[in-house]
Amino acid sequence: MNRTRKSAFQAQCCLLIALMFCLSLTPISSASHGPSHGSNNGHPVVFTFDQEQGLKVTDTLEISGESRFQLKNTEWNLYNLLDGLELLSHGEFLTAVFPTAEGYSWNLSVNVSGYDCTCVMEISVPDPDGGTHVHPLFVYIGSVNHEPVLLPANFQHQFRSVMNVSLLDSSQGEMSSQVDAQSSVPFNLLQDRNLEFSLITPSGNLNGTTLKANVCQAPYGVCLDEGNTMTLPSEFQDDTVSVQLNSSLVNNEEGIWKFSFFAQDNLLRTSPEQTMFFIHDATPPSLKINMDSSAGESEQLSVFSETIDGYTGAGIQETWTITLPNGSIRAPFTDELIDSSHLILNFSLSGEYTLELTGRDKAGNMNSTKIQFSIFNQPPVAVISIDGLTATNNQMVQMTERGNWTIQGTDSYDNEAIDYLWIIDSSTSIRGVESLSFEDFKSPGTYSIELIVFDDDGSTNSTQILLEIQSEDRVASSGPDMAVVALVGLVLFGAICLITYLVFRRDETVSLPKWSASNPVESSPAEVVDEGLNDATIEEASALG
Repeated sequence: MNRTRKSAFQAQCCLLIALMFCLSLTPISSASHGPSHGSNNGHPVVFTFDQEQGLKVTDTLEISGESRFQLKNTEWNLYNLLDGLELLSHGEFLTAVFPTAEGYSWNLSVNVSGYDCTCVMEISVPDPDGGTHVHPLFVYIGSVNHEPVLLPANFQHQFRSVMNVSLLDSSQGEMSSQVDAQSSVPFNLLQDRNLEFSLITPSGNLNGTTLKANVCQAPYGVCLDEGNTMTLPSEFQDDTVSVQLNSSLVNNEEGIWKFSFFAQDNLLRTSPEQTMFFIHDATPPSLKINMDSSAGESEQLSVFSETIDGYTGAGIQETWTITLPNGSIRAPFTDELIDSSHLILNFSLSGEYTLELTGRDKAGNMNSTKIQFSIFNQPPVAVISIDGLTATNNQMVQMTERGNWTIQGTDSYDNEAIDYLWIIDSSTSIRGVESLSFEDFKSPGTYSIELIVFDDDGSTNSTQILLEIQSEDRVASSGPDMAVVALVGLVLFGAICLITYLVFRRDETVSLPKWSASNPVESSPAEVVDEGLNDATIEEASALG
């Protein structure tokens, strides 16, 4: 019994020790005295500086603070804000980290002797989800090159490096920011817009400081002209400056405007610029649909849209809807949408259609237009062909009994599926087959055959032929008389032989020249000499006279 109690006690002790070990690894969730710097996917992230923004140092930068989470793999970078964010120094760990009841405390010591700058110290802290949060502290180092720093009011909650993204562009989460699809420029609506900035000055106060902006039209992120610089009506309180923006600042001219904000202190020193893009557009877009008012079934129908919004860089998001004859509504299919302003439609169902175009401009103004068009049915065409040869309407066709022949209707055509109906002698009908053969006829004879084709709209077309099916006996008896053929052949052969004999039996004569003493070269072509006379005797007789 005692042994059992002792074993149970040992097990309880082991469980208690394991529980205490697990609790020691879990961060304590009590609140820090420093300000909260946002959250990431529901996990609170707290990182604080003990020093105020705008700290002034000369030789050594000594900073400290607290963090709720572990500071393992923490890095830091020191940048010069006034020299293209030049990296002055870098470190891969903090000087010291101490566990506390609320998390961890830390400090960092960096030798900055020889630097004269308006700088930012960025401390990169890994978060529990594998990301990285960047926490900036703006400091004035040395005695010269100190200028104001203009930042969004909530810049400490962005956790982004000033090297990679404009703090101002990414900080106005409350502003319905949009993105121009053509230039990828984020912009905001320029209408009764209130902005707040944090302002850090070398003097530590805002006395004599003004807020200014360089303003120009920049539809594609680049100013179209030099623009103008204006002083904005602002309110200053502690380290915050607020300004009210509206379209009167751009004389109510519609367009996309670039505002480059900067602060100027009483010594005329200016801060680095923070840029935002605004759009002023109070007019809905103008829309027009260009297309034919009708087309046949399965006939391509091209559709083009014309959209106008009235200023350089305007862009309109177009949305198409099609209302079918049965009242259902759909969007264009992928193969129908060539681009946002060009459709190619092809309908196989006849009826009345409605095409609607809705346009939304960059400021959110919307407009729509509709157009109605008709798709008319094209009737089918019936065609009869026999063994590949097309027959004309009412043509007489002769075929033999039990021959290997077919009467086809497959050459009939339409822009959609068709059905076939064969009518034989107005008494027999065969539907749903594409061809006829001899088996479809009772016996040899003459038949009237009509082909009627139907489409899905009920339209029809027909053609007919006269078919004579001859019996095999009739075909044999109607052949040629072989005796007559033989007699004609014999007569032709005898005629050919007689002509050949006459050609080769004709008489042959020789014509010899006649010599004379007065003109030995002359001859009488009419004089005929017997073959038995010797040429020498003739010459001798001529010489004697």
